[in-house]
Amino acid sequence: MALLWTALTVPFALFPESPRGFIPLILGSMGSFVLAAIWWLAASRVPIHDRVVGIGLVGGGLVLGMMGLFHASIDGFALLFHVGPWLLTAAVTAMLVTRPLGWRVGRYATLAAVVAVGVVAASIRYVGADSGFSAKFLPRWQATAEEQLAAAGPPVRVDEARQPESVAVSAQPGDWPGFRGADRDGRVADGSLAAAWPGDTLEAVWRRDVGSGWGSFCVVGGLAFTQEQRGEEEWVSAYDADTGEPVWQHAVEARFFHSMGGAGPRATPTFDAGKLYTTGAAGDLHCFDAATGEVLWRRSLIADAGLQGAPEWGFAASPLLHTPGDGPTLAILHACDFASGNQGEKTGKVLAYDAATGEVVWQADAGNHSYSSPHLATLGGAGPDGEEPGGVTQVLIATNAGLRSLDPATGEQLWRFEWDIATFCRSTQPLVIDANTVVLSAGYDSGTMRINVAQTEAGWSAEPAWDAPSRDLEPYFNDMVLHEGHLYGIHKKFLVCIDAETGEPTWPRKVKRKARFGNGQLVLDAASGMLLVTTENTGEVLLIEANPETLVIRGRCEALTPDVNWNHPVIAGGRLYVRHGSEAACYELPAPKLASRGG
Repeated sequence: MALLWTALTVPFALFPESPRGFIPLILGSMGSFVLAAIWWLAASRVPIHDRVVGIGLVGGGLVLGMMGLFHASIDGFALLFHVGPWLLTAAVTAMLVTRPLGWRVGRYATLAAVVAVGVVAASIRYVGADSGFSAKFLPRWQATAEEQLAAAGPPVRVDEARQPESVAVSAQPGDWPGFRGADRDGRVADGSLAAAWPGDTLEAVWRRDVGSGWGSFCVVGGLAFTQEQRGEEEWVSAYDADTGEPVWQHAVEARFFHSMGGAGPRATPTFDAGKLYTTGAAGDLHCFDAATGEVLWRRSLIADAGLQGAPEWGFAASPLLHTPGDGPTLAILHACDFASGNQGEKTGKVLAYDAATGEVVWQADAGNHSYSSPHLATLGGAGPDGEEPGGVTQVLIATNAGLRSLDPATGEQLWRFEWDIATFCRSTQPLVIDANTVVLSAGYDSGTMRINVAQTEAGWSAEPAWDAPSRDLEPYFNDMVLHEGHLYGIHKKFLVCIDAETGEPTWPRKVKRKARFGNGQLVLDAASGMLLVTTENTGEVLLIEANPETLVIRGRCEALTPDVNWNHPVIAGGRLYVRHGSEAACYELPAPKLASRGG
């Protein structure tokens, strides 16, 4: 029992988000149960009949539980890390307490303790966990937020202005057309963040319940688009950006669920030329009329890429829209296939669809394990006269195998940077520093690497700029931003700042205690020099200086009901849009002012 609780608490506390924490956690837990069974059968000194009956009762109870006695959410993960530990703890405690009374009493006390844990396990439901494996349970009879929302019925509103004869939606200055903004770099274009929030809070424009999902908002033309899980259906929803009222919804029968990641779509909608493009967690790719929600075409990533099924955590890539040269506009996706065998052939695909028709234009091979989105960049090359520096537009694909650059018109590989993290995945975007430099990162003890990219007469090259990856910034699934030569991002639940030239941290160690925000997300307003950071568990958003010298918090607001929040925040039209797995909200931002670093 002591070994079990040590395995459950110590490794992950010492090595968070690391194989050095994961592996002892899993092996130590499993090993503890094996040792307990060996002790019980071979060395417990209780009558052999009781040993056999005891193993039979526990084993049979677990089988019955998985066959229907337990709630369907109590899966192998919940059994190994929650039900099993309490079962063993209850049994051992009962035996220790009753030892002076002899086994005649201990037999029934131990049986009662085991049965009590079984009754509790049959009376609860598992509703997910945060990135530190902290689980959330509810009484079995209590409805989850998702079920309560489903019981309330669909939020249908008839809006004559949004009927098929309505004017097409068009992007306006300050809009947020997709995942992490127009350039997928988390930068606010219009300078919307003030240097301080009066009264240390923000004024709510609207708040509403939404279905579960880890995607963000796409805010264009007065509409806020997102994706939700509503029961057994995946929804694409359009809300009025000013009021939060529903404008249109489209539902498709699909449900993706993972005991750690929860239910719902993972990707963010992308807007382009009056149309909305979405990726469902189960692999449905849709194109809609953004004004009305009319389906223009639909494809299956699993079928088109020839995959065996959805990846472990669901399809998460947000569509990238790009028009290469005189060709058609393309919707580019990465479809990973972790189910195909993480040690074998890299069977993931990059697919480019004709954005008007949905027909596949080209395919390219890629690593099989990734939850990043295709990233457009202009790198290397030379200008028309061959002397002035220019650049070549390309699509960057980050996977477990490293970073690949593809010609967006044909899918042909331009260059690749090998950095294989094997069974682990990349879930962050590559970050372009300048025309010849890209930053690639990953968690799981991988770190952040600066890459030099160049095109010469001999072809393309991609070489590491540092001797080794920086271990001072290891983002799990949290994207970083670049400001004035410094990278700001989440490192093992702490906000950090590192020098983009050297990879060295720049904040003093004493600020670490105040910088623990969990695995949240952040965006940058370069004009005011401010960051907006979301926390993982408290529902807060924080206004923080993009200051390489130290951590300076300028504002704090509880924007959402406390819950696990891995969704990216959005700033559009002077407003902040945030959501997590059960709630969404919009806040008015104070008029921006230039940041002052005077204290």
